[in-house]
Amino acid sequence: MKKAPKMKTSLSALASASLSSMVRVAYMAEVERLAIKLRPRFESGELRGFADVDEADLTSPLFKLEKLCRAHFGIRVTETKQRDGSILMDADDFTVHLVLAASPSQDETWDPGWNHPAHWAAAAAALDVLRFARANGWSRPVKGESVDKVA
Repeated sequence: MKKAPKMKTSLSALASASLSSMVRVAYMAEVERLAIKLRPRFESGELRGFADVDEADLTSPLFKLEKLCRAHFGIRVTETKQRDGSILMDADDFTVHLVLAASPSQDETWDPGWNHPAHWAAAAAALDVLRFARANGWSRPVKGESVDKVA
């Protein structure tokens, strides 16, 4: 009896790659849809980018865009104060990890100071939407800023 030929790639690896690409395609379609919806706000300069990010100013354009991305993609974080004074953060981990798995920007947006991956997912989604807007000419970098630079 002949042995089955060895496959160079396992079926599970192929299935995983196929699923990953399907998730990426669906995610990028949502990025495009959100960017198109926000086009007037990009063109007006309301959602311009990174140069004015102030950690204490949660009204800066980048933080506004992150908030819009959290709402669009369903990235919700709840904070519960514990008896010992600490804060317990919780989110829909499935959504958070789906966004992180699909986002081409997730490697660039990690900040070790964040206490929940949901913040990372919102930042990655915001960068993806901003890059789409810039690629289409709706948002232009300000002085000292590049399309490819996060900060």
